Amino acid sequence: MWTHLYEQYTVKNTAGGYAVGTRKETASITDYASREIKGYPDYTFDETTGRFASVGERQTIRVTVSSSSDYTVYTYFGTMLRGIRAVGNGEYIQLYDVVVDRVEKPAESAPGELVQSFADEAEAWPADGIRDGYWYRCVREFDHPFLLYVQKDGLRREARSACVRVPEGLRELLCGATARTEK
Repeated sequence: MWTHLYEQYTVKNTAGGYAVGTRKETASITDYASREIKGYPDYTFDETTGRFASVGERQTIRVTVSSSSDYTVYTYFGTMLRGIRAVGNGEYIQLYDVVVDRVEKPAESAPGELVQSFADEAEAWPADGIRDGYWYRCVREFDHPFLLYVQKDGLRREARSACVRVPEGLRELLCGATARTEK
């Protein structure tokens, strides 16, 4: 029988929230002279509510055929973002519809506060996961069993919280650990 040293933690759950999704651009209109695009120069994203919001002053940008820059403004803000990108390449102006969506992030669980360390049989508890409302981790495996006992009035008894008799040299490793004999 193998013995393992486990740590028991509270479970810390984090809400999922939202993240910025993919940016999609679709070519729309090709214009041969000049074009004005109106909107906001930037945006923010709230990971809790999943909503986009404008940043800066609303502006009007005149794009011409000879413009060598790439201009993007954002025009709609909500649970998705819409905008316009305009590029002049010397011959014509290409406009693109820009759409950025949001994606839902899954809720996550992680180990919280350390509750206790204890020794038990191999595979008696999860190696790294949740069971019975706590997060467990196997932090050390031993290839020989521990003798779990409590000494009282000269008699040796099995106990829930027990002294752990360990092979020579391992006592300092288990200092403070309690033994667990039930599953």
